[in-house]
Amino acid sequence: FCGLWQGLAAGLVLWLNPTILMDAYAWPTWDAWIVPFFLLTALAASLEWWFVAGITLGIGAMFKGQQLAIAPGLAAWALVVGGPRAMLVVASGTFAAIGAIVSPWTLTFIPADVLATLRQTQASRSFFNWPSDLFAVARSVDWPAIGWVVGLGTSVLIAAMARWWTFVKSASASASAPDIGEALMPDDRPRMRTKVAFIAGAALLVFIAAAWPWCLSRNRENWEWGGGAAMAAGLLSIWPWRGNLWRVCGVVGAALITAPFLFSGSTAWWTCAFHFGTAQFPYMVFGPASNLPALFELKFGWPAPVDTIAFNINSAAFNSGTLEVTTKSLFNGCYAVLLVCSGIAIGIHARRRDRRVLPAIVLPWLLFFMLTVSLHERYLLFAAATAAICCGYSVGMASLGLLLSIASAAMTIHQMFGSNDRVAEWGARLAEAFPRWVSPAIGGVIQRGVVNAYPGMAWGLLLILAVFSYVVFWPTRWRLR
Repeated sequence: FCGLWQGLAAGLVLWLNPTILMDAYAWPTWDAWIVPFFLLTALAASLEWWFVAGITLGIGAMFKGQQLAIAPGLAAWALVVGGPRAMLVVASGTFAAIGAIVSPWTLTFIPADVLATLRQTQASRSFFNWPSDLFAVARSVDWPAIGWVVGLGTSVLIAAMARWWTFVKSASASASAPDIGEALMPDDRPRMRTKVAFIAGAALLVFIAAAWPWCLSRNRENWEWGGGAAMAAGLLSIWPWRGNLWRVCGVVGAALITAPFLFSGSTAWWTCAFHFGTAQFPYMVFGPASNLPALFELKFGWPAPVDTIAFNINSAAFNSGTLEVTTKSLFNGCYAVLLVCSGIAIGIHARRRDRRVLPAIVLPWLLFFMLTVSLHERYLLFAAATAAICCGYSVGMASLGLLLSIASAAMTIHQMFGSNDRVAEWGARLAEAFPRWVSPAIGGVIQRGVVNAYPGMAWGLLLILAVFSYVVFWPTRWRLR
C-alpha cells in the first residue's frame, strides 16, 4: 500500500485537470483520447507485457495519429529492458492492431469506373450540393490481397512451428539422454544437416509467399523493397526466439498495412488520417502554440513555411555535394534524437527500479510539443495530463505538471477567442458567462495575460523541459529498492 495515496492523488489530478475539462466541455476535441491509451501502454510496458503494449499503442494510434509520435521511444524502452526480441514484439503488436483495424479498407476497393463517376459528380458540384449518399457504394473484395495475407500468415506459422519442433524438441530429447556424449555422436551430423535443410526450406517458403506480389508488373519497380521485406519475414519466422503468436500477428499485420500499395485496396485510411494532417499546415506554428518553433518564427524572424532551408551541409558524401536541411527536418530531427534518448532513459530507470521512470514517461510528450513544427496549441495536453503520474515522484514535479496544465488551458483559451471578431471584448464576455467566478476586471486581466503570454510562455515551458531533462538524464547512484 506504499503507493496508494500517490496513485489516488494522480487519479484526482488527472480527473480534475483543467485542460482535460476544457478539452471535453469548453473547446471539444478528441485530444484526450491519447492519454488513457498511452498510460495503458506505459503500464503494460512497465509489466513487460510487450505484445499488449504494442497492441494498445496501435489501437490508440487509430484513435489519434499523434500516438505514433512516441513509438520510437517505446521501442527504445523495450530494447533496453528486454533486448531486440522485446522491441520486435512491441512492433508486432502495433502492426497487428493497426492492420486489423484498417483491414476493411486495405482488403476492399471501389471499382475504377464507379470511382471515376463519383469523382466527376464531386467535381461538378459544390460541397453543399453533394448527395448525402454520394459515396455510399458497395465495395469489392480484393481476393488476391486476402489470399496473399492468409498464405503469408500460414507460411510463417508453418515455419515457426517447424523451427520449434525441429530444434526445441530435439534439444529436450538430447538433454534427457543418459550420456551427453552419445547425443553428440558423429552419426547425428547427417540428421542435423537434414534439420537445417528443413528449416531453410521453411524460410524459403516464407520468402516466396512474401515476395511474389513484387513480381507483378505494376510492383516490379520496387522489387528491392519486396526482397528486403521477404527476407525479414523469413528470418523472423525461424529465428530462435520463443513465441510464435507475435511472429504471425506481426507479419500478418504488416501485410494488411502493405496490401493496398501492392493490390487494389484503399489507402484512404492513411491519406486522410495521417498524411493529410502533416500536409495541410506546412508552417512552423499553427495556432497560438508557445513552443520553440514559435519563438524562432515570431521572435527571431525565421520564415513560416517548414520547407525553408535552415542551413546547408557541404560534403562530398552527397550526390550534389550539399545537403539542404529544412526547418522541418531540423526541429523534427532534434525531436527524434531526443525521443530515442528519452526512451533509453525510461528503460534504464525501469531496469533499476528507479522512480525517475515517472517523469521520464512524461518527457517524450513534452519534447513533442516543444520541438516539432505545425502543432496545435492544445497538444500540450498530452504532457500536461500524463504529468499526473509525477505525483508518485515528488510534490515539485507534480507542481510542474500543474503548471503545464495551466499553460495548456491558457493557450486553448487564446485559440477559442483569438479568431473571434469581438476578440477585444472576450474578457468582458467571460465575466458575463461566469459572473460568480469572474468579474469584469478579472476578465480583462485574464485576457491581457493570455494574449500577451504568446509566444513568450515558451521560455517558461523550456525551463520546465530543462527541469524534466535534468531529473531524467542526470546520473545518480540512488536506487529505489
